[in-house]
Amino acid sequence: MATNKKPKKSKVLSVRLRVVNVKGMHLQAAGEVVKVTGRYKAKVTLGYRGEKVSGKSLLSIVSLGVPCGSSFYVYVEGPDARALLKELSELVASGFGAGGKKRT
Repeated sequence: MATNKKPKKSKVLSVRLRVVNVKGMHLQAAGEVVKVTGRYKAKVTLGYRGEKVSGKSLLSIVSLGVPCGSSFYVYVEGPDARALLKELSELVASGFGAGGKKRT
């Protein structure tokens, strides 16, 4: 017997993050973002100044051109959305990893 249950729609979570790396969201930083987002099943979208791009696309992230001191938005939806947001927030706050120089 078939059931008419609709699939459960997941909630979109969002957060505003501030870029502290002195070079902004440059190619290497975007690569670190893609490494993180690629480990998760959740759909990830980054937004800056009205433009939204896939958080799993290196060139799309770089095209946003987010400079140091600016904030961008992260929207995630999926089963592991909270874990992705946590890890990505920590990455951005660290200046995008080991080599990231933070503005003081």
